Amino acid sequence: MSHYHHLTLRDRVFISALTISGKSLSEIACAIGKNVSTISRELKRNKAVSAQDGASAAYDPCAAQARYQRQRKHCGKRNILKSDSLLTRIVSNLLVKKFW
Repeated sequence: MSHYHHLTLRDRVFISALTISGKSLSEIACAIGKNVSTISRELKRNKAVSAQDGASAAYDPCAAQARYQRQRKHCGKRNILKSDSLLTRIVSNLLVKKFW
């Protein structure tokens, strides 16, 4: 069983506010009860990049949360048997005939 907890939108808003106010990574981590490396990775992963000069822009907590939610849709177990595949029909037939 995993003991990891994902960052919430509330955590991300706190990270943004504390970053803007000039707090250090360790101060931010202490304030929201997360590890310093979690804060560092979150900021590095979700900093926007300016299209004009390629410079790093501000951290956007709403965009970071939206990215997280998009990525969560793609995790978890994959279906081995697709509903329209030949393998599905073979397995279904074998189960019905009690050969399996």
